[in-house]
Amino acid sequence: MSNDASKAASDVLLSLARAGRSFLLYDPGNEAICGFLQDYRDSWQDYAAAHGDLDLTVRPFELLRDGEVVYKETDRERSLAFKMFRDGVRSLSIGQHASWDELLRLLSVLSIRFTGIRQQEDDLVTLLWKAGFSNIDVHAVEGFVPDEEDEEEDDIAYHAHVAVPRAQDQPLPDFGERGEVAYGDVDLDMQVTALGEADSKHLPEGALRLAELLLQHVADPESQLDAGDVHFYLDELRDFLMAEEQVGRLVRMVRLLRVHLAHDPGALDVALRRLSEPAALARIVRSIQKSHQSAPPELIELLFMLPGDHLHHLIGLLHSDRDQGSRRITRQLLEPFIEGREQYFIDQLREAEGEVSADLVRAAGHLMPERLAQLAPELVDRGDEPILTELLWQIERIGRSGELDAALLKLLNAPMAGARIKTIEAIAERRYEPAFGAVAARVDQADPVELQAIGVALARLDPTQATQLFRTWIRPGGGLLKIFAAKGDDRHCTAAVAGLEVLDDPADDDLLEWLSKKAGDEVYQLCRRALVHRRQRRRRG
Repeated sequence: MSNDASKAASDVLLSLARAGRSFLLYDPGNEAICGFLQDYRDSWQDYAAAHGDLDLTVRPFELLRDGEVVYKETDRERSLAFKMFRDGVRSLSIGQHASWDELLRLLSVLSIRFTGIRQQEDDLVTLLWKAGFSNIDVHAVEGFVPDEEDEEEDDIAYHAHVAVPRAQDQPLPDFGERGEVAYGDVDLDMQVTALGEADSKHLPEGALRLAELLLQHVADPESQLDAGDVHFYLDELRDFLMAEEQVGRLVRMVRLLRVHLAHDPGALDVALRRLSEPAALARIVRSIQKSHQSAPPELIELLFMLPGDHLHHLIGLLHSDRDQGSRRITRQLLEPFIEGREQYFIDQLREAEGEVSADLVRAAGHLMPERLAQLAPELVDRGDEPILTELLWQIERIGRSGELDAALLKLLNAPMAGARIKTIEAIAERRYEPAFGAVAARVDQADPVELQAIGVALARLDPTQATQLFRTWIRPGGGLLKIFAAKGDDRHCTAAVAGLEVLDDPADDDLLEWLSKKAGDEVYQLCRRALVHRRQRRRRG
């Protein structure tokens, strides 16, 4: 294409043609059709925003914009141009402000002509007229007419006679003689073979074999076929294999490209980049079934065979994808591409927010736990709930470090109760004794569940110091029942009872018995449970 406008127009028409033909291959609700529709919409929006109206001249097998061919298809059954020209359309103009509803109606009309539905009722021009477009204009004549009648059309610079390209689907020759049709029995083995060839399960292999034959022709110096002539088929094969989750065959397709286009590095690079462009990469990832818990090895192999900045594109896909299954696959896919680009990845982690930041934290925990430990205090300061939750999970897997200890102390004041409880449990699990005072100080602000976590954590951090603290909280010297008169004392009792439940000093049984008779219902229940568990533990030995 000579300029960006022509290239953008070509993208619009190719996506329109693919979307129209897709109704021949898939049910209307198929995910592949949704992808074709999205490509159609995106390509039009890009064109309209940059170049305005799209004015097209219709020729038998070509569509022209400003005299330049932006669409060409010489197969009559597949050609969007031929179907319009056949029914009399000579020019088509899509206004810059055409709505998505109008674009869908245009696609619907063209799809009818692709699929053959209602062909005996209305021709394409009639269907376009009935569609009632506001921003789409069509200029039409009476379709195919003899050459001598066509000369009367002053505004058409060429005749309506269609010269079908050589080697295309020409009409059968007239052999002159006519014979009677005779029917005979077909051998059962031949029937089974024929039906097997038509079975849908053989379609991917057959489509791949056709790609191989086409590429062999491209590689043949005597052939007039070049790589650009097969891009359309390769794009459709790519989309079909993705829709059918045939990742292994996509790998084979790339290998075929490498073998048969090795003589033309430029054409090979173009073909591979059409497979690795961000939109194609997104469709590949989304084609993986939700039941997959890990990225298929064939998919990782495929990405390593394709050019492009996969780490950048996969992180971008995390930003746009909301499906948890696809996000899990995407996160696993990007991990092999982090090596050697750690600083870029860390920069992306620092800039990310929400679920994306959590995904990147998980990847960092797998591949660079030391770097994640260094970043932990900084990440905690951001107060982003998904990142705090994921960071706590990762802290359980990472060894002790000064940075992580500092992060845990900060997390004690996290805004989410769940994160605070998880932090308290992590401090206890890691036996981080310097946090004893900070954990104890949380009693004044904690809710009942957090209070119990505090008591258990203190008991595990320092049993001796915790026992003395719990006794003071339950029965301050000379305080007796005055403990219940002060605001907040129930909090201390709740934490103390939870802590004493995991300690073993029999002397505290009497203290728990005493408290159970003086406390309210909630603390009473905690005391009775603690006593039962302590006695059961001693009986077991």
